[in-house]
Amino acid sequence: MDNWSANQTTCDLDNIELKFLPPNTTARLQPLDRSTKSFKLGYRRRLLDSLLMNLRVGTELKVDQLGAIHMMRGAWNSVKQSVANCFRKAGFVTAEFSEACEDGDDDEEGMDDTFRELSSLFPAAVPAGVSAGNFVNADSNV
Repeated sequence: MDNWSANQTTCDLDNIELKFLPPNTTARLQPLDRSTKSFKLGYRRRLLDSLLMNLRVGTELKVDQLGAIHMMRGAWNSVKQSVANCFRKAGFVTAEFSEACEDGDDDEEGMDDTFRELSSLFPAAVPAGVSAGNFVNADSNV
């Protein structure tokens, strides 16, 4: 557990021993944060890919609920390997198993390429100074 005040407990737990992470290590050691980022990246990349496809053929992008669910399903299916990578990068997988996990940084590079292509095809869609990373992490403080 992290040291967030809501996680502190005064309960007497006879059969459970709670261990807290050292201060300021939550972001580095918490694989859930990394896999959440991977899911957002996958979803937003699919959203941009749809936008680019529609720009190329000259149609308006309309994402309905079913379309969003399909994009989320695709993003979630690509997260599975990412979760393993996150555990490996956080140090929870021994060296002998780390070779079985791919790096997974291709998603971020692909997002950068997609974002650059969108900027070149439709410059008004991307405000000055906004990067692919800004787009992916737009709601990280919400």
